Amino acid sequence: MTINLWQTVLLFQAGWLVLVSCHDSLLYLVSIALILLYLLLDLYKTKQKDYLSYALPKLLMFISGCLADWSLAKLEFIQFAADGPTLPFWLVLLWLLFSITFEQCYRWLSGKLKVAALLGGLFGPASYWAASKLSAVSIQMPVEFTLLSAVFWAVLFVAFIKKRPLAT
Repeated sequence: MTINLWQTVLLFQAGWLVLVSCHDSLLYLVSIALILLYLLLDLYKTKQKDYLSYALPKLLMFISGCLADWSLAKLEFIQFAADGPTLPFWLVLLWLLFSITFEQCYRWLSGKLKVAALLGGLFGPASYWAASKLSAVSIQMPVEFTLLSAVFWAVLFVAFIKKRPLAT
C-alpha cells in the first residue's frame, strides 16, 4: 500500500489542525497516531538499503525547524502559549510531521527552486499567523518575524528540494 500526494497533504493538514488547535489539551496526542501510521506505511514501501537516505533528510529538517523555532522564541520574536525553556511538545510533533511528509507533499517542486522559495516564503510565515489566531503562538515583532520567517522558509524549501533528487 502506498500513500499518494493528496492523502499525505490531508494527513499533514489534519495533523497541523489537531496540534495547533488542541495545543492546550491532551487531545493533540491523537496526532501521534497519525504520525506513526504515516511512518509505518512510508517505511513499508522503503527498501531496507534506503533507510539512511530516507531518514537523514527528514532528521535534518526536523532539527533545523526545531532549532529555528527555539531561536525565534529565545530572541522573543514569538512566544508560545505554554512558554518554557524548551519547545512545546505539540510543536516538536508538528516539526516531526512536517519533516516526514515534506518529500511526498512537495516532490512536484523538484527543479522549480524559484517556485519552492516563493511558496516557502509565503506559506511558512502564514502558518504561524494562522497558529496565532488559534492562540498557539503569539507573534511579538510582526514585521521582523514575518521577514525573518519568510527567509528561513524560503531557504528551507530550496535546501530540501535541492538536497537530492526527489523520488517520483
